[in-house]
Amino acid sequence: MAEILFTHSYFLSLDPKEHRAMMPYAPLGTLYAASQVRKRGHTIALFDSMFAPGAENLASSLCRHKRAGCVRRRSP
Repeated sequence: MAEILFTHSYFLSLDPKEHRAMMPYAPLGTLYAASQVRKRGHTIALFDSMFAPGAENLASSLCRHKRAGCVRRRSP
């Protein structure tokens, strides 16, 4: 089975209002999707961008998974 990397697009550091409030929430949709895929036998990895300073952290995570041969681009 494939290893699938899940992530979401929310960076708390890029949202000044929410950053001041500091009341982060779990990425429930992403976690739910990952759990459903794992139930079907795939290995999952999760990059939680909530506290990442910027997209460069996501890029390095993608590079690590791409080297492992598990990043695929999904076309619409």
